[in-house]
Amino acid sequence: QNKYSNINFTYTRKIYSGLDASIHYNVMDTKNYYSGGNGNEIGLKFQSDFSLFNNFMGIEIDSEIKYFFNRVNYSMINPIEMVPMIINENDHGPLLPIYLVNSALRAKVSTVIFEFRWTNLSEIILSSIQSDKDNFFSFHPSMPDMGRQIDFSINWKFQD
Repeated sequence: QNKYSNINFTYTRKIYSGLDASIHYNVMDTKNYYSGGNGNEIGLKFQSDFSLFNNFMGIEIDSEIKYFFNRVNYSMINPIEMVPMIINENDHGPLLPIYLVNSALRAKVSTVIFEFRWTNLSEIILSSIQSDKDNFFSFHPSMPDMGRQIDFSINWKFQD
């Protein structure tokens, strides 16, 4: 059987005019192909926005902390063949909890958006100071461990 259930609770509160905070709790059944074995997730997110240069430039800053726990893989989708895989009851063992710190900075000028996004900020810091510790984590046994990611994007919206 492949029954899927997911419950997500989110509470958002405006702290003051330019700062919002939200907390969310997500419960996902791990005994199905779609969960990825993630189990439960709790997160705290802060979002802020303000303007510079007489409101010609808008700045948005997002920061979030996520914690994934009760992770176990019973079944999953094969990433190459895209077919369901069932993991033997004796081989599915629990996965280690994951904590992630992510952040983003966006600058908007007219219809152009410049964005920096940092995923797994703790791993970015650990690798930049050349620490022996790391914050690598595994989502899928057939894929290499995940590490960090830094993105820079430029979006330009044209009218026509």
